[in-house]
Amino acid sequence: MIHVLLVTFPAQGHINPSLQFAKRLSKLGVKVTFLTSLSAIRRMSTTSSTVDALINFVSFTDGYDNGWSTDEAQNFMSALRNHGSKAVEDAIRAKREEGHPFTRVIYTLLVPWAGQVASHLQIPYFDAARSDEVIKLPGLPVFEPGDLPSFLFPSNTNIYDFALPTLSEDFEVLDRENSPIVLVNTFQALEPGPLSVIDKYKLMAIGPLIPSAFLDGKDPSDTSFGGDLIQKSVDYVQWLDSKEKSSTTNAKLIQDYWRTGVNVRKSEDGGLVKADEIERCLEIVMDGGERGEEMRREARKWRDLAKEAAKEGGTSYVNLKTFADQVLGADTTRY
Repeated sequence: MIHVLLVTFPAQGHINPSLQFAKRLSKLGVKVTFLTSLSAIRRMSTTSSTVDALINFVSFTDGYDNGWSTDEAQNFMSALRNHGSKAVEDAIRAKREEGHPFTRVIYTLLVPWAGQVASHLQIPYFDAARSDEVIKLPGLPVFEPGDLPSFLFPSNTNIYDFALPTLSEDFEVLDRENSPIVLVNTFQALEPGPLSVIDKYKLMAIGPLIPSAFLDGKDPSDTSFGGDLIQKSVDYVQWLDSKEKSSTTNAKLIQDYWRTGVNVRKSEDGGLVKADEIERCLEIVMDGGERGEEMRREARKWRDLAKEAAKEGGTSYVNLKTFADQVLGADTTRY
């Protein structure tokens, strides 16, 4: 049986789609060992009836089993690398000694060391400004600095300071390989440009990675995303309130590219979003006027296209099946 090791960064936006990915592989007859830190496993639905028997959960302690605070980010990333690298190596060696070695190692962003360990042990692996400036990226609309995530700016030091060096390392690991495969949580119709312009990587859209009950409806009982890693504390809410509004790339794409929402505008005196601006946006969305109707129409279109991509014969379904058949060596003809 094909058996993959799936190494996941212990954060909400990585854990949930990774678990959906593991479920889809298991439905194609692929056995998955899901490896992440103990702090994440504790908050995941690993015993849910929707979790396939072919998925095995393995955890390791990163020294922050009860989570980590914002001022511990750098130390946490260092500890995660040290403990995580050993956990990956131990898992690979243990399966070899059992006579059932992993076929492949698959890992998410922010854990490039998983690929490095896999390479060292000879296991194939895959990786899953100024205000007047504009940013041009292949296959995407033109961005202004305010459209980018706030942690990209040197002036904005916060808990995500570790992200840029780690993301850079992700690409360094990929660049050592010849046409590496990167699995992307999107679907072809949603982002055809970005998926086609990068020749050096083989991008395979396999999304959206959400429970079946909300997508193809094949398994109505599959409603669990996997876990809630966010502890709803007063400190967290205060931190969230301190973040700049309208500072993410998603806002730009949602308003101007997919046209399913409206972006709030910051005031010029301090960069805050005022009540009347929130009211303006709500009126546009809820009023039933021409713009609001367009957004609802576009939302229905993207919903239908997402379902189309995920169903049998759809682009994401075909990509995942191709990955399982041709890359992992699975026989999915029975599924």
